[in-house]
Amino acid sequence: RSKPVIGHSTSGTTNAPPAAKPEHPKPDTKAKNLATVATTVANALCSAEAKSLGKDADYVFGGTQWSVTAKYSGSPGFISSSQEFANAFEAKYGHAPDYHNAESAAGCLAFQYAIQNAGSLDPQKVRDALSNLNVVTFYGPLRFDSRGINTFKPMAIEQLQPDGRKYTVFPSTVAEKDALYPMPAWDKRK
Repeated sequence: RSKPVIGHSTSGTTNAPPAAKPEHPKPDTKAKNLATVATTVANALCSAEAKSLGKDADYVFGGTQWSVTAKYSGSPGFISSSQEFANAFEAKYGHAPDYHNAESAAGCLAFQYAIQNAGSLDPQKVRDALSNLNVVTFYGPLRFDSRGINTFKPMAIEQLQPDGRKYTVFPSTVAEKDALYPMPAWDKRK
């Protein structure tokens, strides 16, 4: 049995050492400008740390593999929108889905479409159908390159805006709202 990588375990839970609780002193202007431009992964826009920054977190962008508010319109045969998937998932499991849940469901959906398109469970026929798959789902595009990687689906970009909410702002074709950029100078913010 191989040794798990730090941050991941064989059971799918994290095994990373607990992080020290961050302190958030008021940053100087340079640090505030840098912190406002980008965040880290793992849905940092909803973290307690982001909330502890209050209005200083306004205008921050963050990336995610999937957003419940992205306006993808899926192909027939399954849940067609991100919001519809989120509602069904929450009704079934009692909590809102994260991108792991959505991309797992999309992976199963890719196999469903491939099996239907192959008209068979023969592994080679299903593999060939997967390599030719090109559909849009509630998760976004499902289309694989020659290595079998879905490089055609863009990351979603979210932004915390001054009304205290997080919005999907990119890709523009599925954005919930326009990005607020350039951000106002610190002394011009409300």
